[in-house]
Amino acid sequence: VLGRDALKRIIGDRKLNLVSCNLFDVKAEKLFAPPYIILDNAAGKVGVIGVMPDKIDNIDVKLGEEFEVLDPLLNVGEYVKELKGKVDLVVLLSSLGEDMTLELAKAVQGIDIIIDGGLKEKGKFLKRQAGNTVIVKTEFGGKQMGTLAYKLNRQGAPLKDGIQIDITRAQMAEIDARILRIKNKEDKSIPKKILKSKKALQVLINTLEKQKAPFRKKLYGFTKVNWYVNDPKFLFVDMEPDEETQKMIKAYYAAVKEYEKNRAPSAIDKGTRVTYRGLDYCVDCHKSQYEFWKTTKHSRAYEALEREGREYDPDCIGCHTTAYNFPGGYLQANEVGKFKNVQCEMCHVAGPEHFSEKREKKEPARINEAYCMVCHSGDYRPPAGRMDDYYRRINCRLQSK
Repeated sequence: VLGRDALKRIIGDRKLNLVSCNLFDVKAEKLFAPPYIILDNAAGKVGVIGVMPDKIDNIDVKLGEEFEVLDPLLNVGEYVKELKGKVDLVVLLSSLGEDMTLELAKAVQGIDIIIDGGLKEKGKFLKRQAGNTVIVKTEFGGKQMGTLAYKLNRQGAPLKDGIQIDITRAQMAEIDARILRIKNKEDKSIPKKILKSKKALQVLINTLEKQKAPFRKKLYGFTKVNWYVNDPKFLFVDMEPDEETQKMIKAYYAAVKEYEKNRAPSAIDKGTRVTYRGLDYCVDCHKSQYEFWKTTKHSRAYEALEREGREYDPDCIGCHTTAYNFPGGYLQANEVGKFKNVQCEMCHVAGPEHFSEKREKKEPARINEAYCMVCHSGDYRPPAGRMDDYYRRINCRLQSK
């Protein structure tokens, strides 16, 4: 977007190894960067290809007259063939996004691993296999680094059943977890009569242990194929905060705040169908729910941003306020007004839609766990992804499901 000269300067200043098999330099009449590099180390030779999308949401990517984005499918296929026989492993760095990456994996044979950086959604971590290709995603915003351990067998045969190894291990782990719950008498699905009988419990445990046998046998059968372990427990650097870096971060947030605070009013479409009313409209009919809400962290979500000086940060306000960037809500941080904190309409049907639903169906506005996952994902999801405790804290009826 900034042009070829700016991109060259960035690459030079940062000493980056840019690889792209489909970014064409119109002026030079050739690819702007090497289509791939070969990494040679004790583990063998790894060919790394880079690819970018030529379309986003079915719209052609336009980068001005200096660049042209070539068809990803055709170009990746060409360079995978070129690498065949030269390397032990072919890795594709993709920013195509989930759907197009999967399409490419199915269409082009010979790619061992695809690392897809085309991730827009917080907290969504993809691990998938298409044929003999493993697909993993980078974490949102590149803020964390994951690890992928990939083991070649002696024959160097292509990957098979990689996902099946993960699934089989997970199935065995589920049986082990149930055995532990039974031993601790925490399995609520077992009748009380059996729980009280040591003999009956042991018979049940022995039966479960036998169920693990076919899974063990299956795992032994995987020894002749390549396998991998994808570790979603990201690496963190444990270090003391650097004073100079902290100053830069604070200065950045102060600059964001100053800019957002003084932005001109947005052109909000007043005729939009969904209109958020704000908390005051809910209190009249739902006083007891309002009083309980005041005891939860949802009612103080905006204060958390104010303490950090980030109440104007567009990356944060979406989850600490209500109706940001929604039809009939507000569009800019300086327009938050009555929408501070996580209010009723963040989870329940908004505004007039709520009233019409109640009139017609005579039932409360429905809530869905998907609403929770918008904010409670990634770093902000509870341990082991269990939302039950969070539901209990806000007296949410999803806790009973």
